[in-house]
Amino acid sequence: MIWWTPKAGFVASFGFISMALNVEIGSEVQRSLATVVSGGILSSTLLTLIVLLALHRLVHAKRPQRQILEALDAYT
Repeated sequence: MIWWTPKAGFVASFGFISMALNVEIGSEVQRSLATVVSGGILSSTLLTLIVLLALHRLVHAKRPQRQILEALDAYT
């Protein structure tokens, strides 16, 4: 399920490429909006992958067995 987020972000940002490359009349606002939105989607997707992976490793880091037993003995 972790791979759903990057795929959705990249697909959504690729949808804005046609808007960002538009050079027709009235595209001044459309181009800048598409650039900002696609950049935000890509950066948030990459940051989510990096930050969530780092947090997952911190939370689920394997502690030595002795520390676990000492923690359990402290409560008994």
